[in-house]
Amino acid sequence: MAGCTVNAVRRYGAGLLALTLLSFVAAAPVAGQNHRVTLPGEGKVELPKGERSNDDQDVRRAMTKLAACVMRFAPKRIPAYLATFPGSDKAHDAGQRMTSGTICLQSGEMTLKERVLRGAVYELSYRQKFASQAPDLAAVGSIDYSQGEPITDRTSPHIALRLMADCAVRADGSDARALLLTSVATPEEKASFAALMPHVSACIPEGKTISFSQSVLRGLIAEVLYRLSTTVPTASSAGMS
Repeated sequence: MAGCTVNAVRRYGAGLLALTLLSFVAAAPVAGQNHRVTLPGEGKVELPKGERSNDDQDVRRAMTKLAACVMRFAPKRIPAYLATFPGSDKAHDAGQRMTSGTICLQSGEMTLKERVLRGAVYELSYRQKFASQAPDLAAVGSIDYSQGEPITDRTSPHIALRLMADCAVRADGSDARALLLTSVATPEEKASFAALMPHVSACIPEGKTISFSQSVLRGLIAEVLYRLSTTVPTASSAGMS
């Protein structure tokens, strides 16, 4: 399954998505989406180039390895990167700063898939913090996926996709978690996608159709599940409310 196409079967709950969810085709070129960088030194990860740069599974494997390497050798760079708005110039620049000067990349000019890298960083961060136990998300309030950015034609699709993923994760947190604990391009991952897709479909506004790759969907689930899990109220804060 190279990509996932879902059609809406329900509307969002009132107020959940006050944005127009635009068609988002991951396979199509997106302006500024890939960032070409030149990195010095020996490296551990060779990013797919040429035809392989369009292979979703190759890209996902490479970005996961890159994220794991950065988390090991340059973890202090990660918060600044994740604080940037997805797909923005700031995100691409922060992604370059996060990976450059490390031993994580082969030398030479490479295409850094920022959108996929972001998902991989969130996924590995979730595994690192919550692999042994899943937090109870029932008490988590709404998340600001705009990250302080104004709602514009450029930002609204990114926000809307995260609201869609938020809806799916809240509806089926166990299958969302199971997806992140599988390896890329395995039968287990395929089964987890199949279990989660009905909830994703139910979270898309009626009359909309969205096409996206597995890397995009998995990355969205990873980001949302991590952000929800790290926002779970503590016992002391719950007692003060």
